[in-house]
Amino acid sequence: MDPYVKRLEHLINRLDIVTIRLQSSTGKAVVNSKNVSNNNLHDYNTIINGTLASHLPKLVLESNKWIVEYYSGQSDLKITETNMIHTIYVYKCSNSTLAVHGKVNSITLDQCTNVGIQFTSVVSLVEFVNCCQIKAQVMENVPTIQIEKTDGCHVYLSNLSLNTKFITSKSSEMTINVPFGDGEYKEYPIPEQFKICLQDRNNSLLYQMNHLVFKNTRDINYRNDTF
Repeated sequence: MDPYVKRLEHLINRLDIVTIRLQSSTGKAVVNSKNVSNNNLHDYNTIINGTLASHLPKLVLESNKWIVEYYSGQSDLKITETNMIHTIYVYKCSNSTLAVHGKVNSITLDQCTNVGIQFTSVVSLVEFVNCCQIKAQVMENVPTIQIEKTDGCHVYLSNLSLNTKFITSKSSEMTINVPFGDGEYKEYPIPEQFKICLQDRNNSLLYQMNHLVFKNTRDINYRNDTF
């Protein structure tokens, strides 16, 4: 349980007890109960205001960092005033779409669910951490995309970003979508399972992709050495 919620429930229970005491007591007991009630109300209001403020949707530039937090059901989020030194941090958004215009230094999505992001160009990397069902479209360039602890990540490259490097760990349902023809894409899965064996001659490990994983994959042209 969220510690804020647990604390609020505790304070509410104490306020109920104080109210009963105020209704059934007189004299000094009433004064003491009122004092306790005022203290609890102060704590209650402090936590309520802090919790609400920390969970309000926010899209703001702080120093060189764009912060996008707690948006849900927003399909028209945009960041247009960008710079190569800007970083973008998207936190706990859901069922939303974000468009980033211009070149930025990096983009991170953290604990997001069912979020789509379209960006022009990134200097260093785009990172997805603890996310679920993410779609990302590159309009120009991005050197590296890192996917960590994410279930469902579908990246759509441009003709300018075919050299993008992918780093993945503890993730599943990842695909790379490569443009071809007139606005169409070919889908290529990122391997999730590997066969590993020890080579006795030189004491090194040999890694092989488990091709059984891709046995029933539809409409995919897959090779070991390329997309």
